[in-house]
Amino acid sequence: MMTGKHRPVLLALSLIVLGKMTGFGKDLLLSFYHGASRVTDAYFIANSVASLSYAAMYMAIPVVVVPYFSRLMNSTEKENRNVRVLPILQFFCLISFVLSIIVFMNAENGVNFLFPDLDAETDNYAHDFIKIISLTFVFSTVVAVLNAVQVLDGKRMASLFVPLVNNCAFIVSILIFPSDEFFKYVIWAGFFSWGALVVVNLHFTRKIVSFIYVSSSPLFKDKKLMVLFLSALMVFYVEQLNSYISVLFASGLGSSAVSYLSYANKLNLLMVSVFIVFLNVYAFPKLSVKRFERQEEMNGFLVKIIKLIAISCFPMVLILYSSAEPVIAIVFERGSFTQSDVIVVASVFQMLILSLPLLLIRDLLNRVIFAYESSSLSLIALLVSVALHVILVKYYMIVYGLPGIAIGVAVSAFINSFILAAFLKLFFNVSLVVDSLKTIVICLASLIISYLLSFVFSSYVGLEWWGESLLMLVGYFYCLYLIREEQSYNIIKWLAFR
Repeated sequence: MMTGKHRPVLLALSLIVLGKMTGFGKDLLLSFYHGASRVTDAYFIANSVASLSYAAMYMAIPVVVVPYFSRLMNSTEKENRNVRVLPILQFFCLISFVLSIIVFMNAENGVNFLFPDLDAETDNYAHDFIKIISLTFVFSTVVAVLNAVQVLDGKRMASLFVPLVNNCAFIVSILIFPSDEFFKYVIWAGFFSWGALVVVNLHFTRKIVSFIYVSSSPLFKDKKLMVLFLSALMVFYVEQLNSYISVLFASGLGSSAVSYLSYANKLNLLMVSVFIVFLNVYAFPKLSVKRFERQEEMNGFLVKIIKLIAISCFPMVLILYSSAEPVIAIVFERGSFTQSDVIVVASVFQMLILSLPLLLIRDLLNRVIFAYESSSLSLIALLVSVALHVILVKYYMIVYGLPGIAIGVAVSAFINSFILAAFLKLFFNVSLVVDSLKTIVICLASLIISYLLSFVFSSYVGLEWWGESLLMLVGYFYCLYLIREEQSYNIIKWLAFR
């Protein structure tokens, strides 16, 4: 029976799932109506420019607002607390407004500079799209600040509605305006959805935030908060560079290359997001606590998480790698998305999916460094990551073409994971490599055995790809159970007694 305590958790999970489903639906409709074309190239490029220009700012806002407002929540004078929120809003809105004006006024030159190899038609579409997207920067900032305020006031659902509302606006608008020449109205729908989110958030925060003009704020005198904001801004900006670099190199490979890479990447990120939800709920909140415990506790906890990532990701990677083409066909092959598009996207997706466990481990190790409050080390690690990304993606693209970009992403994530593990050992005495490699070897051996057995059985019986995948999955976990691998053994024992 569901109690009142469980309802907020269930609602939060429902909103997360709906957000993912509508995001996936948005991609399906985009591929159905526009396939892989100059319009979709321009759309993905415009989003890349917007991310490079503004996304770091958007992600850094909670880093400042949460600690600042949490102090004010302890204030005995509610009126003072309410008044002091406004200068933060003014500060971030001013920066966002300046960024918006710069991007809007320099859209043509900016796109030409960041993506010099575009053809004229894609270039023109991208100019128009980025101008519209830039107008949402201020709205996005207001929503980010007010969402952070609501979280600290005990209202945690507000931020979960943001992707859901934006995705629904895209879905409705693309159904109304399905043709290429009217696609800009789909982008405009995003502008109005952000505006609606501003109005709704202002309504729900009217009792928390007092919109009274204040000439100054303690925020600007708090050096720790400002250093924290600037550090977070740099870290998040460097993260955006990795995404931009891949899109940049793809844009030089001809029409539709950006779309092929983006469709494959979206499906890969959908897989990543499933595991990120687990990490956000279970692993990341415990990191700050574990660092104050004995070193063995932190080591054991991290190795346990890496084990779970390896055990769950490896079979998924093999299944999706070996069945990439039928999976892409099931997902995208309809409407304007043709069989030839499926073949190209599948070839890219095969390489991208190899990076799935590596990206998760890299993200986990980055969060560990953050938990130790070493933003400078995080920045150094990310700069090294970008340098590796540029070199490897460029090299593999020259050798293998578009799939080479995905190979570069996977190899870069692999090397970067070892670098982060070395940083953790050197600076914080966190030892992960030996125990993690033991688990990885065990998982790979079990996977190879189960794959060979399922392949041989399938060749005699003639199973479809999904039947062979299911058989391999059962064999994989049975192998882990036989060798008494702790995590999988406990899971199977638990299921057996249900």
